[in-house]
Amino acid sequence: MNIISPLQSLQLFGKPAGTQPATATTGEQQALDTALPKPGQLLKALVLEARADNRFILQVGDNQLMAKSDASLRPGQALQLQLLSTTPQLELKIVSDTLNQFLGRSLTLVGNTIDISTLFQSLQQPASIFNSLSQQTQQALESFFGLQKSDLSGSDGGAVLKQLVDKLGLSLENALSRGENAKAAASLKAALLEVMHSFQNKGNIGENAGRLLGTLEFFQLAQLHADTTQQLIFPLPLSFLEQGFLLIERRQDEDSGKNGYDEQEYRFSLHLKLTDIGNITVDFLHNQEGLFIRFHTDSQEKADFIASFSDELKDAISDTPILGISFAADAEEPATELIRHIIPAGKSVLDTTA
Repeated sequence: MNIISPLQSLQLFGKPAGTQPATATTGEQQALDTALPKPGQLLKALVLEARADNRFILQVGDNQLMAKSDASLRPGQALQLQLLSTTPQLELKIVSDTLNQFLGRSLTLVGNTIDISTLFQSLQQPASIFNSLSQQTQQALESFFGLQKSDLSGSDGGAVLKQLVDKLGLSLENALSRGENAKAAASLKAALLEVMHSFQNKGNIGENAGRLLGTLEFFQLAQLHADTTQQLIFPLPLSFLEQGFLLIERRQDEDSGKNGYDEQEYRFSLHLKLTDIGNITVDFLHNQEGLFIRFHTDSQEKADFIASFSDELKDAISDTPILGISFAADAEEPATELIRHIIPAGKSVLDTTA
């Protein structure tokens, strides 16, 4: 099951829009090669203008490029592109229309946590199924499954969570483009790709792998669409969560590049959904003076219950001053919150023009 359906390729020919195609000098070509990302990396683009003969002007980063494609593109359309090659000419593949990737999906599906326990257990029965996979995939699945079963309540719980996120493979394509094949092969995403292709049309194993892969790719698209200089979005692959992700935001500051962590302002937001508790969002605002914490639940009763443990929470956090703890009853599902962050401002998941 292909979650991201490739469309036709774009071949970029020439220089920024408004100039005629020409053969670049050696110095120009070297500068162009230095500025370009490596093959395999993903780019965001905006269609600025459609011209005759299937030609288009695209805004890619700070550059406007004349492009040719048989794909049906329209001005104002946001695209996700993957760089295929830089020689003999630039070639990019349309991976998706970013907004359309989110339309028509179940919010529950796209927000689901990444729990491989069902898949891992299915691959164990009989053992010959698991042994048919490559050694790298077996090791990647065993390692990730073991980490998901770890106890996170101890002092090393944060380190375990970091390992889980690092092993997801959210940067698999970039690792491949840099020639880091061993690192890419050790990721969960690489393992899921092998399982999905090995057991395609062979029952629930392939479908399960495809759903997990779809969730991973959804978070990759979410990060691609986010302001990567100010926002980081990480799925929380914890088996006890129905849905969950972490959003890290750094406040825009002219001096942010000069100051250390303790002198900058950060906001960490945990967006969680648990079977017995429901929706919970926890906002942490950290600055040089200390930490503010705000809990959001989906009912006042739950907010009051959590508030009863305020003193214990203050005692548990000893490495930074607690400037305030507050509670609210306005939490939404993590998937809904995630969609709000990735749908462009002014856009809607519903077409109201009909």
